[in-house]
Amino acid sequence: MPLNIYGLDNITITAINSSAGSTDIALYNSYLNCLDCSDPVFGAGAGAPAWIDYVIAGDQQASGSCGIYQQQDTVRLYTFSELTATSTPNPAEICAGGSVNITAIASGGNLDYNYVWTNSNIDTLSLNNNYTFTLEGSYTAEINDGLVTATCPTFDLPVSVVVSQPPTVNAGVDQTICATNPDAFLTGSSANTSSVLWTGGLGSYSPDNTSLLMVYTPTAAEINTGNVTLSLTSSGAGGGCINDSDNVTISFSDTIHVTPTYAPINCYGGSTTINAG
Repeated sequence: MPLNIYGLDNITITAINSSAGSTDIALYNSYLNCLDCSDPVFGAGAGAPAWIDYVIAGDQQASGSCGIYQQQDTVRLYTFSELTATSTPNPAEICAGGSVNITAIASGGNLDYNYVWTNSNIDTLSLNNNYTFTLEGSYTAEINDGLVTATCPTFDLPVSVVVSQPPTVNAGVDQTICATNPDAFLTGSSANTSSVLWTGGLGSYSPDNTSLLMVYTPTAAEINTGNVTLSLTSSGAGGGCINDSDNVTISFSDTIHVTPTYAPINCYGGSTTINAG
């Protein structure tokens, strides 16, 4: 921050006190790029106290006809931490057709914040610290406070919004299989998911119930019941998308018992008719 001192020659500038006491005067003097000029630049280092008092003294330039004025004065310089900001949620995702409200959270500076949300075309979207986005893209929250100068610029917070597609799963077609050979081969499919899970039966899944392609072996009770329904559910839906689920029903047919009837063959070379009873 530049300072301008007028009407004095032979200028001297010395730190004398701070909000942290007067134990580090040499350090506070080092925050000025010169201690004997009329245009010193103040740049506080990390961990600087909230304020520092400097005594500015010198010989008056004006003649006595202009009057006598004070040749020494104390100036208090206030320091603030660097302006910065974060956003939440981060990362920002929305489900296709949905929306997400992003909030910019500023810190540092003098706490008197102003916000301007813009898109990649520099169109102004909002003057609040939050905005609801419905489109994928790159956005910026420009944040400033009452201290914005060439040495204390605005803070530009980049924010990216990603659109996630809703997950879909398909558990396959319903099956009817023989009760004496009840293993069912299931061929599930999925899209836009990070994983899937089969549920709904008390039997065994091979290789496991997280594989799209697997063999389900039912329990004896499920076979006696005549059917079992399994569900395939997605997980890991992003951006507020809802996980999808689909069902498949496996039916077990009864064992067919046949008692044939036929007339005996009395002569070699004869024939008979067998009837299934």
